Amino acid sequence: MPLFRAFKLYLRRKFDERFDEHMKISISTKTSRDKSKVWYYLEWGRIKGQRKATSIFTFTKPKDVIQKNHNKEALAILETKRSQMILDSQSINSVYIPQHKA
Repeated sequence: MPLFRAFKLYLRRKFDERFDEHMKISISTKTSRDKSKVWYYLEWGRIKGQRKATSIFTFTKPKDVIQKNHNKEALAILETKRSQMILDSQSINSVYIPQHKA
């Protein structure tokens, strides 16, 4: 039985469903070394290749209004990127081409 589980795991990794119909894309975070910024990633699994860096960050403790506005805009952009990725995943094998890809 362990051989069967190993083969099943091998097949899952080899033919991983990167863009599944029921794919959940979540937003994960990583704090910088000096703990002044939080970096964001889009991930849809824990296997290699299932995490995408967005290059978007927010300040952990905004010092002024500019940094507070940056945080609000960054989170809005992050949600937009997440939505675009969901649309891309749902449009695979269909006739629909998302407007941002056309």
